Amino acid sequence: MGTSTFFNKSQWHTQGTDTGLDTGGANAVTAENVKSAVDLKHSNATDHAQGTDQGLDTGGANAVTAADAKSAVDLKHSNSLDHANTLDHSNAADHVQGTDTGLDTGGTNPVTAATIKGVTDLVIPGAGANSAIVGTGGAGHLNTAAGDNNVVGGIDNTSAGNKNLVAGSNQICGGHNNIVAGNSHNLPDVTENFNAVFGDDNDITGACNLVCGKSNGCRGDYNHIEGSGNTTDYEVAGDIDYTHLEGKEALGTMSNVHVQAAGKFTGGVPGSAQYVSFVAKGTTTDATPADLLLDGAAIAMWAQPAMYAVRVMIISSNSDVDSGGHFVLQGMFYREPGEDVLYYLGNIAKTVINKTAEGYDANLSTDDTLKTLKITVTGQAAVTLRWVAFVEMVQVSFAAP
Repeated sequence: MGTSTFFNKSQWHTQGTDTGLDTGGANAVTAENVKSAVDLKHSNATDHAQGTDQGLDTGGANAVTAADAKSAVDLKHSNSLDHANTLDHSNAADHVQGTDTGLDTGGTNPVTAATIKGVTDLVIPGAGANSAIVGTGGAGHLNTAAGDNNVVGGIDNTSAGNKNLVAGSNQICGGHNNIVAGNSHNLPDVTENFNAVFGDDNDITGACNLVCGKSNGCRGDYNHIEGSGNTTDYEVAGDIDYTHLEGKEALGTMSNVHVQAAGKFTGGVPGSAQYVSFVAKGTTTDATPADLLLDGAAIAMWAQPAMYAVRVMIISSNSDVDSGGHFVLQGMFYREPGEDVLYYLGNIAKTVINKTAEGYDANLSTDDTLKTLKITVTGQAAVTLRWVAFVEMVQVSFAAP
């Protein structure tokens, strides 16, 4: 008969009284330990319902919310912010090459590819340093900016000099520091600097001129020409400077004058019907007669045959402004066809308005050698007088082109 093992009541137990595993051993686990693990597994604090995860490392140093992750994914696959040929995204995942057409599309500052293309088409570098060509019409826009620091806009314009602003069409600008706008203006020479030209078909030779209007001609410096068909360059020897022409078809034959016209005669030339005014001046220190000059030059009349009605108002004064004279002179002058002589008709009318010394005098005549108009004044011994004359001339001519 084999050996039997018997258990005493201390090794048996009542149902529900087991409270440990390996009790007293190296891996003792109590019922409380097991219950705690089960509670933690099913606790909402560490477990959750589907779709309720809202963060990674929440409360930690590298917290990331679900919103952060969603934004990164949206940005990765947005065509407006990502594109082909980047290190981060493949063409297949993001977009087809060439489909990007906007920046900030749908935002507050949207810019389309068409807008950028339009700008790059309009502006290209000129040949000169720091020059830009603006316009349309293909490569170069038919404009040339050969010099430095130019801006050339429009079509078929040329800026060979430096620091010019040229806009419009068919302009030629050879000098520097000019503003040229309109159509078909011509400033071909390198000496044509500091001009401002506006309008159509104006021709400028010189510097520091302001020309506006149509078909005006300017040869000289510091002139102001406005209107149409006015010129300082019709059968006139040398440059005309400091002259103001206005109206239609006026002619400047002298420097430092103001000329106004309202059109030439049919079959005539500019200057065939106009009004001219200017200021002449001079000084006397004794009783010797002296001629008043037009800024130091004789009063040279037009070389073409013409008739002139001339009126001169003269005033003089000493340094104490207590001695002087006031005179008005009037006369009729003419130049015959084919003759290089200036005549006057009849007598010169002289009106003495006032004079403080008997010797003070003023007269109007011609210089047969210089073919000029003469305004001659006389002062007093030991007295320095300054004389100023305002001259008006109405001019008519049969001169033809």
